[in-house]
Amino acid sequence: MGASTVLACAPCVAFSCVAGLQGTKGQPVTWSGRAHQVWEHAEAAGCEPDCRMCTTLIEVATRKGDTARSLAMYERMRAAPPGSRLAPSVHAFTAAMRAAAEGGCWARALEVWADMEAAGCRPTGAALHVCMSFWPAPPLLARHMSVKLRLCLLQLECT
Repeated sequence: MGASTVLACAPCVAFSCVAGLQGTKGQPVTWSGRAHQVWEHAEAAGCEPDCRMCTTLIEVATRKGDTARSLAMYERMRAAPPGSRLAPSVHAFTAAMRAAAEGGCWARALEVWADMEAAGCRPTGAALHVCMSFWPAPPLLARHMSVKLRLCLLQLECT
């Protein structure tokens, strides 16, 4: 990796570092706003976003309560060709499910779960935890998730 590559990726590293300092929704908007400024600077500097950087933005936007921005970034990742640097990982799927669930978009969270399955990603404990957060949802959805969780737990036990 040449010096120019390292310098070009410096905004990506800075974005992840600044965004990593984010707290919960109760913190001042200035931290979250700064993370978004760093994101815009990184793109302007020609830093090609990757899955990690996009997942960080999803998490920051979710903490800020900006479900629309979180899910818009997920859609950008979802549109990427499989195997590309921008294609979602299990962590990105989990972050998108959390964004949808915390934003009250239960059906969208289930769609993200289906996308994760279609991509061949095995759910992590964090993904299962996000699914458990669906329980306050309407009874039909809770039954659907109960079946999904049982199947998922069986998969984990069999491997």
